[in-house]
Amino acid sequence: MSHPLALLRLGVTLLILMQCGLTGYGQRTAVLDRQELIAQARKAYYNGKSLGLAEFSCEVKPDWTPVLAKLPSNPEAQKVIDAQHFRIQMSERDEFKLTTRTEFFGQKYDPEIAKAYSGMKELTTEFFAMWTTFMLRNPLPYLDGPCQVNTYEGGYRISCQDPSTAVVVLLREDFAITEIKANTPKISAVIRPQFQKTTGGFILVGYDSDYRPTSGVGKTKRHVEIRYESRLDFQLPSGMKMDGQIDDQAVKLDVAFVDYNVTKRK
Repeated sequence: MSHPLALLRLGVTLLILMQCGLTGYGQRTAVLDRQELIAQARKAYYNGKSLGLAEFSCEVKPDWTPVLAKLPSNPEAQKVIDAQHFRIQMSERDEFKLTTRTEFFGQKYDPEIAKAYSGMKELTTEFFAMWTTFMLRNPLPYLDGPCQVNTYEGGYRISCQDPSTAVVVLLREDFAITEIKANTPKISAVIRPQFQKTTGGFILVGYDSDYRPTSGVGKTKRHVEIRYESRLDFQLPSGMKMDGQIDDQAVKLDVAFVDYNVTKRK
């Protein structure tokens, strides 16, 4: 769980680029009505907000087995971990807050446990930030500026560029995003989302990501798998598994999301 912030940079950077860098869209051409294309593509994705989801909260249950395996045999360590409770809440403004509660006082935390807590909280919060973009908003914003849209290998290619940012999004013919690439003076980043096609639209079930800073330090890769359950007819994650690597260090995280409270929009 070391260097949790490094594991987050790719997802956060790409979300910023998707929401800010892809704010433009080129002029209409006779070959491809790009505004109509984007309108159709947006409809292909599941959107919890449009279906009436207002807010939710859930308990976060990490699998601490890898952390305990690194520690000397100590029954107190298990007690400390079992006494920790984490809950994440999403407001109507799509803002996430993770709160903690403990039922075990007076115990000095092992440094490895403290580090794991910090990493788990950061990763969980930023996972939901990534998940929100695909499942509660829309990964394809409306575009009306310096971007190009072309047919590409049986699908479509959206490319946008300004003096400091270049973003390319590849879609299949059915509008499923297969790859997002972003380049800035500080990073080269790519994310390859995986979707399940449902009657309600594409649902994000995982993604592979690769982050390479120009400094050469903190290269990050990760593979994320998402589990789902229906809550009040909304598709919400029941768990997330992540296998990652920072430079030469492997990082794993498996978290269950339980005890949901879900509110529908009135």
